[in-house]
Amino acid sequence: MMNSSDKQRKAEDQNAAEAIAARIRKGLDENQWSQQELSRQSGVDVMQISRLLRCEIGLSAVTLVMLADAFKCSTDEFFPIAVD
Repeated sequence: MMNSSDKQRKAEDQNAAEAIAARIRKGLDENQWSQQELSRQSGVDVMQISRLLRCEIGLSAVTLVMLADAFKCSTDEFFPIAVD
């Protein structure tokens, strides 16, 4: 059984995953790239990109840098600003 802090952590993880997926979609749209082209440009496996877009996996620091480099953006753009 999850306690309230576990539920909050899970919600935060889901929000982060959704923000990452949204930034990837934005980059794909801005560049008019397919997932395959993003894979070619970034060096990130196309299946990993697909799973990130479906919020199935987390984002490693290495993958974050690879995607940010491909999109020519800051890594900060992948995460929502927390407002407390």
